[in-house]
Amino acid sequence: MYSTCAGTHQARLRNVLDLYISNSEDLVSHVSISDTPLSDHRRVEIFLSYNPCSPTHSDPPDFIDSSFRSLDFNKADFSSINDMLSSVDWAQLINLCDKEDFPELFTLITLQICQIGCPKKIPPKTQTRSSVRIPSRRKRKLQTQLEAAKINPHSPPTQIESLNRKLALAHMDIRDAINQDLLYREQQAVSKVKENPKYFYSYAKKFSKKKSNISMLFDGNGAIKSNPKDIANLLQNQFLSVFSDPSKTRIDSASFSPPPIKHPFTDDMLNFSVDDIIKAIEDIKPNAASGPDEI
Repeated sequence: MYSTCAGTHQARLRNVLDLYISNSEDLVSHVSISDTPLSDHRRVEIFLSYNPCSPTHSDPPDFIDSSFRSLDFNKADFSSINDMLSSVDWAQLINLCDKEDFPELFTLITLQICQIGCPKKIPPKTQTRSSVRIPSRRKRKLQTQLEAAKINPHSPPTQIESLNRKLALAHMDIRDAINQDLLYREQQAVSKVKENPKYFYSYAKKFSKKKSNISMLFDGNGAIKSNPKDIANLLQNQFLSVFSDPSKTRIDSASFSPPPIKHPFTDDMLNFSVDDIIKAIEDIKPNAASGPDEI
């Protein structure tokens, strides 16, 4: 049901009011009115935040087999992984290779150990079949039968009345099936709060009211740009305008005063111990995304 009035504009002289109505505040990103020689009614252009003619489809993630991203650490046997990591003579490996090559060797050995104690991820191939499909098919079948019965002059009134009752029951079944699906998905998300928090937050994010989406921008000449490449170039130029070019021999001074430094950098900050590294590793979220090194 569309309930939110997105805007009103006078499009014909001063006595006609055009309405465009939407159930989402972020659906309409811009509205413009311009004169046209074809009519005394001015042209109203409404820009949407998405293209309904070419909806986007989410593809299943593509995991590389020889990477940490292909492993499901939510089901890993960390005790066996710790035992295998402790059994490796890291000091001997450091002496056998150059210091520049040791990070690559360390990553390779760690990946091999994790592959033993951790199962691989199974990317979703198809979506779970919804219980709404069966009553929806029954509803379409009843609608076809009802239309045929109304066209047929020999159809008794009792048949049309019976089809109307069955169609009303089909609508109720669809409503109940939708509520059951929503309840099942909510229960699945709540049950995985501790086991897989990422699944819970991705489910909760679907119901967020505000979503940032840039569908169009105006360039310096006032022209509308909706192509993603043009939007990216406009944003890049905007951000570059507030930063200096490191290749310049002369750098212009900033037009604003720098913020006060409460904790200045000292050489003591470069001193860290093994315990500091262990503590930093423990602070890493287990469900955080991997970096360029796939760790």
